[in-house]
Amino acid sequence: MQRGEGQALRKLALLPLAVWSMSLAHVGAGVMTLGAIAETAFRKEQAAVLRPGESVDFIGRRVTLLEVGEIEGANYAATRANFRVERPGQVQRMSAERRFYPTSPMPTTEVGILSGLDGDLYVALGDAGRDNSGWTVRLYYNPLVHLIFIGVIMMALGGILSLLALSRRRKLAP
Repeated sequence: MQRGEGQALRKLALLPLAVWSMSLAHVGAGVMTLGAIAETAFRKEQAAVLRPGESVDFIGRRVTLLEVGEIEGANYAATRANFRVERPGQVQRMSAERRFYPTSPMPTTEVGILSGLDGDLYVALGDAGRDNSGWTVRLYYNPLVHLIFIGVIMMALGGILSLLALSRRRKLAP
């Protein structure tokens, strides 16, 4: 490290806590904004009709419907679909359900979610096709959605640092 760089780092370290808190909160707002823009601008959606054993290519992944079966929950009956999601060097499994509650006339959907650093993949099971033609499967991809949460955490930490700086100033005041 050169002499000028060392002095710059020392000056940076000596900045008041209030400056650090404000900077962290503002950078967090920018990170959150980038995440929201990326999630909105680059999201992908696709619907497909699949039979067990069939696959669909989606955002560089191959999603295969492995099996569909009936299960019983504590207070519901469900149709569960199991999927295999393949991408180069990685294979993951996930499931999605359509639940039927006896007290409600409308079925609900339990979406399968795979989270990664690049974004979230959602798989939703739809209705069965007529004459055993397969199941409707909806695929959604929301990229960089984690930046939204990271930005919010940064803003919250900036607020906490700001409160600490305020507390310090009040203690030092006569």
